[in-house]
Amino acid sequence: METGLLGDIGRGNEKDLSDNNMANLTPEFYVDDYLKNIKGKNESIKPASSLSEMDVFMNLCQAVQSHFEKQWKESGGQEQKILERQTKAIIGIPDNVNYFKDLIYKFLDKNNLLNYPYPCWYRSLVDGIFHEVWGLAGISAWIDMPESSSAKIIGERIYFMIDGKMVLQEQTITSSRFGALKKALLLLTPEISQARSNIEVLMHSGERVTIYDS
Repeated sequence: METGLLGDIGRGNEKDLSDNNMANLTPEFYVDDYLKNIKGKNESIKPASSLSEMDVFMNLCQAVQSHFEKQWKESGGQEQKILERQTKAIIGIPDNVNYFKDLIYKFLDKNNLLNYPYPCWYRSLVDGIFHEVWGLAGISAWIDMPESSSAKIIGERIYFMIDGKMVLQEQTITSSRFGALKKALLLLTPEISQARSNIEVLMHSGERVTIYDS
């Protein structure tokens, strides 16, 4: 299978057809502050009623990312090592995927957050956080669709080839997340990343991902 990841094409005046736009996060709720308020309590954590389940999930992703990035920064000299792990995790190398998922699970378990909601296109809460923060984001579902020959990102929209047609998916990806994903994938081909507009990456499972630099 092959996926073309396109740059910010078609953004601006286009109407977002997704009901759950990951880009529009509500800033009023912060998981880190919430954890401080409920520290020492055994009650289950419930999302703020004013937020959608997608907002709650994305805020949790941000909290997990901030927690570990702060931890790695304080330990010193970990940035490059973590980036290399992330690159290998993105292409599906099991040891590296499990490294991040184990970190996420332990964080959620310690803070009584394992019952938080997550989008239906992910296998689990841990899987969803991994892909949103360090993995393939919303296109990860395509890896589990062997019948689909390709996937594309146009602006913030994600399309999968289904029955010969490009079908718009419910999930979206922000331009900043796409940029981070592209940067990590290009680390696999440093000798050609600046010289070619189309870069092909071979996933651990055998799929070929082509990045189209618009």
